[in-house]
Amino acid sequence: MAAQPDIRTSGFDRAVLAALAVMILSLLGLAGWTGLTGQSIPSIVAAWVPKPVPAIPTPAIKPVGWVVLKVPPRIRKGPVKLVLGQPLPGFDQSVTLIRDVDALMGKFAAIGYDLGAVRNKGRTVPRVYLSSLPDGLPDVPSAKQRKRAFLQSILPLVLQENDVVAKQRDQLKRALVAGPAMTAAQKVWLGKLAKAYGVDDGVGDGAELLRRVDTVPPSLALAQAAEESGWGRSRFAMQGNAVFGQWTYKKGTGLVPTQRDTGKRHEVRAFADLRSSVGSYLRNLNTHWAYKDFRQRRAELRVNGEPLTGLNLIPTLTRYSERGEKYVETLRGIISYNRLHELDKARLSDTATRL
Repeated sequence: MAAQPDIRTSGFDRAVLAALAVMILSLLGLAGWTGLTGQSIPSIVAAWVPKPVPAIPTPAIKPVGWVVLKVPPRIRKGPVKLVLGQPLPGFDQSVTLIRDVDALMGKFAAIGYDLGAVRNKGRTVPRVYLSSLPDGLPDVPSAKQRKRAFLQSILPLVLQENDVVAKQRDQLKRALVAGPAMTAAQKVWLGKLAKAYGVDDGVGDGAELLRRVDTVPPSLALAQAAEESGWGRSRFAMQGNAVFGQWTYKKGTGLVPTQRDTGKRHEVRAFADLRSSVGSYLRNLNTHWAYKDFRQRRAELRVNGEPLTGLNLIPTLTRYSERGEKYVETLRGIISYNRLHELDKARLSDTATRL
């Protein structure tokens, strides 16, 4: 979803306001007064001029009953607190702080979130939002328990991002069906969507846009998250909420790999929270030139009425890793051994969850 334009004070506005304020103070002869206060004119002006506030993107569709499981900061001390907050713009949320893996799994059990029931009984997944992986996850001695905690943490985020894209897709199809009868509002929305997905003309190239605006099978997303993050144990996942190993060449926006080859400039991109990492992963598969085959294969499955599954789409991801075919085989093994294909039909709950 494209962010709404920021109508609040920009950096340029602040500079203009600051210059005007300095001029006014000088004309009023307050330079001496600033000496008495021990503050310079710019420092006084800085306190007067409002600081810029980042634009808050407004989701087009309001989810039902969001709940946030928020990991306290690493340096946090004292008791865990239950507070109200707004981790997603515009939505009232209930938030509980989770101190460690045991507390996380205890909370999942308390709200009835069980991976076995999702797999075997078709139980829906609650709309929980875990901001970061909890402390202690890499140290869980049991691989089975560690994997379960990781999968239960990431699955709701994948389903939530897929839910957003699915609604975009439905809205896109309605606009394309309207054709010449498309409203002005639909045309504006379509233009923004096309830009967000890297398509020059949404009206003229609706087929390409439709290939891009589509979901990713949960089994595939979970397998790649597990492989790229070492089931949540990597430094990038724990410190930078990076569970898909995405690279960035913009210095300072990620974490530098400890074994990066001499002369290399890439970093592993860091994110404010886990959901941002998942959202970026979906956009990557849906827009990057390297995954054109992935999108084409997905479109073919749609046309043929076949289900979107991770096992059907994995062969198209040889470019995701330098390991190529070996990487594909690794993903296939992760899906099969951990029965992730059984989660491709997982769905979010339509009812609110209370913590």
